Amino acid sequence: HATLLALSFHPAALFPLAWVCLVPEVILLRDARSPRQAIFWTGVSHFLQGTFTVYWLMYMGAGPAPWLGTALGFGLYGAFYALLARPLARSRIPVALWLPVVWTGIECIQGKLFFFAFPWMWLGHSQYLVKPLIQIADLGSVPLLSFVVALVNASLAELVVARGRAL
Repeated sequence: HATLLALSFHPAALFPLAWVCLVPEVILLRDARSPRQAIFWTGVSHFLQGTFTVYWLMYMGAGPAPWLGTALGFGLYGAFYALLARPLARSRIPVALWLPVVWTGIECIQGKLFFFAFPWMWLGHSQYLVKPLIQIADLGSVPLLSFVVALVNASLAELVVARGRAL
């Protein structure tokens, strides 16, 4: 998850990776041995994604503290996401019904939570080069883009899981 999502943002800007980056995370949430393991590894993944995507904070003159602090914030949001998503991932509720809602909801909280707000590096932001697609932001801003990308990820995760069961 961390590498795929980080590479979808600038400077690599491999935006197609955003359309598959949540698939490994859904499988981790579903297959982890315990809720604690799912929350821990999802938090670590989000921390790594934060370190990869906000590295530029290190060059703002304050040293590594803001960079690592922000990356830690990404990890905490990831752990909170896992806390909500783990029970859903193990339920019979289709991934396409819960993943876009939970993912986009966490991004909105991340963008508005008092002193710890960080409204950057959302899934929808990765699509900035796809001009025809980003036109839907007129209807629902970046959260709508994130929702659409998460919905495709959810559909792909369902296919991977179904194929795994068929083997």
